[in-house]
Amino acid sequence: MNNSLIPQRPQRHDPIQAILAGNVPTAEQRASARAEDTRRWWQKAPGPLKLVTYPGAALWYGARYGIEQWRVCMPGYVTAGLIACGCAAQDYPVAAVAAMAAGTVEIGLRLRPLREPPEDAHPFKRLAYRAGRRTRATVRGRVYAVTVWAASGAWLAGAATVGPSSAAMPWAFGIGAIVLGVPWVTVHARTERPVKNDTEDQDAEQPGVELVKAGGASVTERPEGMGDQHWIWESKVSQRILPGSQLHDLHIGDGFWRGVVALEAGVHTLDHLRASVPLIASAYDVPGSAITVDPTESGSERLGRIAVYHTNPLQQISYWEGPHLLNPATGCAPIGPYPDGQLGQYMFWKPGSGPVHDSIAGTTDSGKSAFLSLLLAYERHSPYFVSWVGDPQEGQSLPEWQDEVDWYGRNPREVVWQLRDAKRFMLSRNRRLAVLEWRDAKGRLRKGVSNFDPARLGMPILSMTVDEAGKVLKNGTEAGVLAEEFASMARKAGGRLRLADQSPMIDSYGGSGLLKEMLNSGNNIVFRTGRAVTGQLAFEGMLSVKPHLLPKLWPDGSTTAGLAYADLPTGRRTAMLRTFFDPDPYHWATTGQLQELQATDTTELSERYHTRRERGIAEDKGRVQIPVQGRAPLPQAPAAPETQDVTGSGDFDIEALWEQARKDAAALQPGAQTRGTARAEILSLMLSDPMRVWTNAEVIDRTGIQAKTVSSALTRLVEHGSVDKRGTGRWQVTAKARKDAADVVAKASGAVA
Repeated sequence: MNNSLIPQRPQRHDPIQAILAGNVPTAEQRASARAEDTRRWWQKAPGPLKLVTYPGAALWYGARYGIEQWRVCMPGYVTAGLIACGCAAQDYPVAAVAAMAAGTVEIGLRLRPLREPPEDAHPFKRLAYRAGRRTRATVRGRVYAVTVWAASGAWLAGAATVGPSSAAMPWAFGIGAIVLGVPWVTVHARTERPVKNDTEDQDAEQPGVELVKAGGASVTERPEGMGDQHWIWESKVSQRILPGSQLHDLHIGDGFWRGVVALEAGVHTLDHLRASVPLIASAYDVPGSAITVDPTESGSERLGRIAVYHTNPLQQISYWEGPHLLNPATGCAPIGPYPDGQLGQYMFWKPGSGPVHDSIAGTTDSGKSAFLSLLLAYERHSPYFVSWVGDPQEGQSLPEWQDEVDWYGRNPREVVWQLRDAKRFMLSRNRRLAVLEWRDAKGRLRKGVSNFDPARLGMPILSMTVDEAGKVLKNGTEAGVLAEEFASMARKAGGRLRLADQSPMIDSYGGSGLLKEMLNSGNNIVFRTGRAVTGQLAFEGMLSVKPHLLPKLWPDGSTTAGLAYADLPTGRRTAMLRTFFDPDPYHWATTGQLQELQATDTTELSERYHTRRERGIAEDKGRVQIPVQGRAPLPQAPAAPETQDVTGSGDFDIEALWEQARKDAAALQPGAQTRGTARAEILSLMLSDPMRVWTNAEVIDRTGIQAKTVSSALTRLVEHGSVDKRGTGRWQVTAKARKDAADVVAKASGAVA
């Protein structure tokens, strides 16, 4: 039988066996064990004696606390004294009078003005002055002292008259003691401070003496040959802010210096260095925005590259050279310089992955709108983008781009329409790309595409920009849900979302934390804001920055528009950059090629997309155009020619003939007057230039007919065979219509003859 499987009973300690085994401790070992015993004396007593030692210890420590913390325990002492005086007051009224006299003296000492005693004053008088000086109270303290004195006197008078234990005297005493004692204990328990011992006083830093590390030893003076940058770092940063850190590879330039900071291994990381930027700026007496911290090429978490600028180089404006800076190989484009002169690379799409979302925030006059215009200029002058812009401010946020993007939504309702069609676009692309066949680098035929590259696929990216997003994406609304769905699934289909608002609060993302995370993982740019919490909210604590402290003006009075903190997916995190300045955004908005969605992308979009330009022109009809000083009046569309000779004779007015035809039709069919008149007027316009391909916008502009009526009339003309559709929103009269017009002219010519 295996005895190891049977649980064994623990053996008792056998002293004889211990002696035989040589396990008996020596006298030195027993003394050492007694010295290491940290139990209190009342804990070391044997079991029966603990019934005596524990209560004795409680009395000992209670008395010790009452003496050491006598100020906190003062209500208890006063209570005991009042009880004693109250019990003796009925038989010995002198006790009550003596207690009130003592209280009056105490009150007088507390309320007397603070003055120094005369030099020849008696020692007791000096003691009274010192007591009054130490116990001088505020107005609230004086009121409290007088209240306690009056309540004590009233109770003593009652105790001397009816006795301390008669009627309601005990209740009055108990309630008064609690009400007047609690404030005293609360205040003095909070203000008590421990007394420093001699060791702490000796270790305290002496005024005017700097503790500096030099070769591992502490010295009290600046080592010879140490520069200002190293001296400040060693004496202030390394000693107080980041203990154990060292500054290496120092390079001093004109108005700046930079170096590599080595942090103490296992204690601090690069995030600690970033979080300490405000304190380091205080040590070097420079603004926090004048210090940048970046990782080194090695990627080590204990190494960081720091640069300190005495004159901020971003004060100089950097002008934008143009949209040719976009690199199709990387999907990136520069948006502005860092303080060290390197350019921040904004990522439109990531090769091998897909488009990258944006989150942009900035308050009034921070440069946010100008930056959005610069990004739209990049997109317009590239064949890889189709831009949609949602502007809930009726087109005033980005006025240069109202007619220069594929779809410009001018109000919150139309922005919702855009988001609905963006979702339809995304799902349509998903279905087509899921079955797309292609050959990989090994020549294998494959089906389906999991990433999006506009150059390789030959499909443009749909870039959806929503300015003042908080006005549209409100909590729980349809717009917020649509934006979240589009952002979460549009990357593989070639869609990207750019939200811009005054602040990076969660309300700007429709209350969706998921939408905020997705956009912040892309190009996250924050200009000057108005609240202190925006830095932590925008960068989720990854960058210790304070956008609300960015200055509005430089010291010379020039604007700081364009200053921003950026977290870009191109790899570099920095304290600050300043976006390029475009002095003429209208030039870039009106040049280049306007990109539109491919026909295969528009088949499942709503009618609101196909009539977007007609709605814009119809909205512009009722707007008053006021010439602005310094700008030329808006050019008017050229008037249509009054006559057109279809047959070549030049003797007849086709407009007059069609006007008569409209009148005849109205007389014969009164109910169809509006529809027939619109079709006749549109056909008359198109016959004035029969070989021309007309757009909906041109027809609406020349005839003044509403966009909905124009679309309906053109559809009917197509069904009648008078007009051919040449594409989305593009029309041309047919040969049949031209022949019919010629017949009308011939008949009119014969009638005249």
